[in-house]
Amino acid sequence: EDAEHHEVAKERLKRKEFEIFIGGLDKDVVEDDPRKIFSQVGEVTEVKLLINPHTKKNKGFKFLLFATVEQAKRACIELKNPAVNGKKCGVSLVKTVIPYSWGTYANLGQKKLFGDFTFNWDLQVVVKI
Repeated sequence: EDAEHHEVAKERLKRKEFEIFIGGLDKDVVEDDPRKIFSQVGEVTEVKLLINPHTKKNKGFKFLLFATVEQAKRACIELKNPAVNGKKCGVSLVKTVIPYSWGTYANLGQKKLFGDFTFNWDLQVVVKI
């Protein structure tokens, strides 16, 4: 099970290389609006749109997944500040963050952080927060 979890995590990290972030979108933008613009530089295989559950409008940013890493990089270079529905937006590659499990945090034990400041990880306290 641990090996399977590790493989899933590796696959997610690999997939992030194909993904770009678009920020500063108008709240009325729908999924097809950025797809039309970004499909000019590559094959957009997926659009992730985050919706505010209260307003039912998008949160002003999206993630686009491309067929290849090269297409994602090309989109960031060629369409650095595109206008989507008349509003200028920002584009960047998705940064890969290596995930830590709770077990990793709990196993750190007592560590020196920020000079002489000693920090003691207590899993029960971390989970409550």
